Parts: sequence; structure tokens; C-alpha cells
Amino acid sequence: MEKQKKNYYTKEFKEEAVNLIVEQSYRISEAANNPGVSVSAIRK
Repeated sequence: MEKQKKNYYTKEFKEEAVNLIVEQSYRISEAANNPGVSVSAIRK
């Protein structure tokens, strides 16, 4: 069985996700859906 490849996100990507949550009052689930990543990736 193959291991799944782990996704790595750039610092800029993470900053944009935080910006959506903090400055634009998005919920974490909304921020995760916007760029198409999982909620757990946003929370890290």
C-alpha cells in the first residue's frame, strides 16, 4: 500500500488563510472551502 503524499503549503498561503479568518470574519470551515483544502490543514 502506498503512502499518501503530504501537502505542504507556503507561508503566503497560510497567511492568506489566517487573513480570511481574522480580518474578514470567515469561519475556519469557510476558509478551508475557499482554497479547497481541509479544515485540519487550516488549523495547523
